[in-house]
Amino acid sequence: MLQPCRPRSLAFLLLLALVLPFRSAAAHPRLVRAVPAAESHVQTMPRALSVTFNESLTIALSRLTLLDPTGQPVALDTVRFASEDTKTLTASILGTMPAGRYTVKWQAAGADGHPMRGQYTFVLDAAPVESTKRTTDTGTLKGGASSTLRGTSRPRVPGVR
Repeated sequence: MLQPCRPRSLAFLLLLALVLPFRSAAAHPRLVRAVPAAESHVQTMPRALSVTFNESLTIALSRLTLLDPTGQPVALDTVRFASEDTKTLTASILGTMPAGRYTVKWQAAGADGHPMRGQYTFVLDAAPVESTKRTTDTGTLKGGASSTLRGTSRPRVPGVR
């Protein structure tokens, strides 16, 4: 014969049913920090990518991918933990990076082995290009004499030698 459920037991079961789904969802890695930062503008090409999560990761199930502005992969070194920090993945950037919006795609798996995926973007702004090439401007002055200016182009003033 079944006995009626006590109100306290029923309340406990309801609470357990509500809390368990949130507990398992919270057990997955969540991105908490990135370098370069999400939606940031950087002036110089970064040497590496670094992403930090809220929990320790399983390196064998974790990945980083960097896509250039055209969607093509940029060469990265092997993904590894940053020093002894098992919450932070890092990879040196081996390829070149022209100016534009880049996408970082990540996959991270925690202790439960379930990989979580995400992505973010950052912009590499065009660095001002300083020309190291010297220019030469050769012109003809009044009377047929020639003049060569090196290094910069200067406007000629008529009648001034």
